[in-house]
Amino acid sequence: MTDEIKEVIEPKKQKRAEKKINITVIATNEGSSLVEYANKEGEVRRCYIPHDEALAGDASLELLEAGIPYGDDFSSILSSEAIATLHNYGLWTKSDIMKNRGSLNDALMSALVRPVILQLTEFSGK
Repeated sequence: MTDEIKEVIEPKKQKRAEKKINITVIATNEGSSLVEYANKEGEVRRCYIPHDEALAGDASLELLEAGIPYGDDFSSILSSEAIATLHNYGLWTKSDIMKNRGSLNDALMSALVRPVILQLTEFSGK
């Protein structure tokens, strides 16, 4: 038996492929694109990213989180659930709300009234 030291060669670790998230381009202007995507929790988000990054129809989560957020901040007057519902109805800015009163009514009905009706129904014993 020999006392040779054998060199152990470890296989090169491959970089894990970045998970891409499907995006929808809403608008493009001067080298940037407004994109919409669903985050890990399934919430719809919008942000601006470089136009050339949006061409493939998907983007990395890191890029999307670094993007410039789009939309007005409604957090001082609405819950996060109500805000998510507004976004699902396409209401992101004060201008959107002023132009789409029907969608606003539908979103608020869905976000605020429906849960109360469900709770009252459950409370009353159906």
